[in-house]
Amino acid sequence: MITIEDLKKLRYYDAAIQAAEERKADLIQKASGLTRSLSGMPHAAAHVDKMAEYMVKLERVEADLSRQLLEMVELENRVRAEIEKLPDQQATIMHYRYLAVNWRKGRRLTWHEVARKVHYDERYCRMIHSAALKRLCGVKAI
Repeated sequence: MITIEDLKKLRYYDAAIQAAEERKADLIQKASGLTRSLSGMPHAAAHVDKMAEYMVKLERVEADLSRQLLEMVELENRVRAEIEKLPDQQATIMHYRYLAVNWRKGRRLTWHEVARKVHYDERYCRMIHSAALKRLCGVKAI
């Protein structure tokens, strides 16, 4: 069984992963700036210490990113398995709402986008969603 919190978490994992990837890119950029200044000539130890600091931070960010990706994949698999048990119409709406991604915008689909995909009115999609939540989680709506 899945919970409302699982569904909410799944919708916002993408943003958390994007933020971690941006932190990683920033650290790589800072570290590469220091690398250019390390030419083998005598330098103050501050550059080397700064480089080591960036590398430690980068390792932490990469570990966090890997952990988040693994959690997201596991959660997606659990949600997908539960959604597949729903009637077709409900499964389609839930799939588009929680599993489908708008790759151009780098996020999950909005209600407007879900409605366009299934050729229904947004309100009707929300009604179907509400019925699906009752089956999946035993609640009215989120």
